[in-house]
Amino acid sequence: MINALKSSKGLEISKEIYRIAMPITVSSAVDVLVQVLNTLFVGYFPDPDALYIISLYLPLSFLLVSISEAFQISIQVSVARRASADDAKTSVKSSVTSWFLMSIAASVFIAVLVSFTISGLINFFHVNPAVRQTFVLFVKGMAWTAALVQINLLISSIMRGYGRVRFAMLLNLAYAVTNIAAVFIFGFVVKSDVFSLVYANLATSSVFIIIGLIALVRLGLASRPLRHQIINRETLVTLLRIGIPVALSYLLIFLSTSVFTRIVVPFGHDAVAGFGVSYRIQTFVMLPALSFGYALGILVNQWVGRKEFERAYRGVVYGIRNVYLLYLVLASALYVLIRPLTDVSTSSGHVATYIYDYLHIVTPSYVLMGATLTSLMLLEQLNRGFVALMMNAIYFLGIGSIGWVLTTQYHQLNLFFWTIAGANVFGISAVFVARRICKRILLSTTAPSVKS
Repeated sequence: MINALKSSKGLEISKEIYRIAMPITVSSAVDVLVQVLNTLFVGYFPDPDALYIISLYLPLSFLLVSISEAFQISIQVSVARRASADDAKTSVKSSVTSWFLMSIAASVFIAVLVSFTISGLINFFHVNPAVRQTFVLFVKGMAWTAALVQINLLISSIMRGYGRVRFAMLLNLAYAVTNIAAVFIFGFVVKSDVFSLVYANLATSSVFIIIGLIALVRLGLASRPLRHQIINRETLVTLLRIGIPVALSYLLIFLSTSVFTRIVVPFGHDAVAGFGVSYRIQTFVMLPALSFGYALGILVNQWVGRKEFERAYRGVVYGIRNVYLLYLVLASALYVLIRPLTDVSTSSGHVATYIYDYLHIVTPSYVLMGATLTSLMLLEQLNRGFVALMMNAIYFLGIGSIGWVLTTQYHQLNLFFWTIAGANVFGISAVFVARRICKRILLSTTAPSVKS
């Protein structure tokens, strides 16, 4: 009887997790699919250096994502907790202006920082002199349009945190289709080459900011900017406790991918391009795990807001268990599809060789990587971001240092790929650490440590 009851509760909680996770997965998949398809488009642009340029830009994209993710997760957690209040709409509305202004200020700061430090990055990556000017203009364009992209992402986060997950998914889907179409038009019709991505982001984001703000107003979740306090204490506290550790984690990814790219540079332009494409494919593979982490974070924070701490812990257990099963299927399917996926990724046979080698070596380790990512995402949304940051630091430092030594000593790039696969297997230890922490903070009498 007890086992049957537990099984029934587990099924009920799993359904609730999937109800939130699936739309987020679709929405996130669409975001990354935009990047993957745009990368494929770039591979067929007339400019032969276009793919090389965006592969060098990959580490810098994580610097921009650090701000994006910090604010997305912070506002999602804040709204999810406010959504359980009696005056939910008024509570959410009072914080929206503050989140928007702080995120825009942070995005502008990063754009200025990138603009002034780009010359140092060129030297670090040993950028081909023939494309340096194009690379500089492209990076600056992407950095400055990131502020507009950021506003769209915040609107989606508000929707998800408030429970309008499907609406956020449809908004993201429409944005993605428009952005892909814009890149295609600017790239193949207007012949803007690599700058097609900049123009597409500028045009698409401008249109969907208007659509998103109208949607927030109609839902009663936004008001005139000066009607509420511009910067309030709660948003700052949430950003410091949740957003800053998330931002630091992505800054760590920025530094590590910069080192990873630098490790690949001595093997030639084709190797850099192949590694860039492979890493974008890996980003797509990471999506379901990150989406489950988002979903668990939303549900756990809602349960905590209602003081259902035991249910919150069961959600953690069942959520991670579902991710294990999902990635067993996903990694197996990807391994079977490596060759056709490689063939459609680029028209260059030399670049395709590096893509195939990377996926052939690293893909089996994805079976374990999913649960690790979900666990880290959950910790970041339970005020344990610095713990996740430390585990990320160990992971990336291990890959960077071991990979550098092996490739320098033996001059074989595949050894670097094997290092990444090994680190993914080692990373499963984070799951056990995360579950232990969740058990301690969620099954205490009052669970005060998860409150903002």
